[in-house]
Amino acid sequence: MKKIALFILLIFSSLSNIFAQTWPKAYTHGDYNSAGLSIMETYDGGLAILSQTFDGTHFLPGFILKTDVNGNILWRRDLLVGDTTTHVYNMITTSDTGFIISFRTIEEFPVPTNKFSYMKLNACGKVEWCRIFNNNDKAISSNKIYETPDGYVGMIKENVDHNFYFTLVKMDVNGNPEWMFDFDDANLNSETFGDVSILNDSSILVNGMACANGL
Repeated sequence: MKKIALFILLIFSSLSNIFAQTWPKAYTHGDYNSAGLSIMETYDGGLAILSQTFDGTHFLPGFILKTDVNGNILWRRDLLVGDTTTHVYNMITTSDTGFIISFRTIEEFPVPTNKFSYMKLNACGKVEWCRIFNNNDKAISSNKIYETPDGYVGMIKENVDHNFYFTLVKMDVNGNPEWMFDFDDANLNSETFGDVSILNDSSILVNGMACANGL
């Protein structure tokens, strides 16, 4: 029998200086183990929850739940279908009350291939666009995505012969790639991104860490 893992959400709402009201909610995939990855408040005071699923051997396409202010499920969307090994990483809400989700799909045949994707959904969870970046066998994670005044920036962590570096992907509002930039300094080893800030002039500031060669 398959085990079903629940992820539990507790909301604390301050009513006064004396006491607080609490409501618990538990959400599950129904057939597979599931784990909540991202949660955020939406335009209507409800919640959006991104979840990963696992069948005991492989990661499976995740799903997103939308609730009302009381935690009752309004809709659920499976992100992909089939048995593709898929790691979902991150979700953000967008200025148009929609969502963007980053994930990695692994294809085993004819050779192992990682494909990074960013999927845009509207406020009702309907897919507006999905962009796929084929990084062969180098890409290992993609857990950052940011909205800019004119589109989105995604971050991909990569590995070549145990040398880690990262790539920035700039997309317009429709997900079309405008440029990609690999940060792999010859004087450094294993560059890892930390965070991204969008400056007032719409330029992008990235911080992170790395090792000096020879260390």
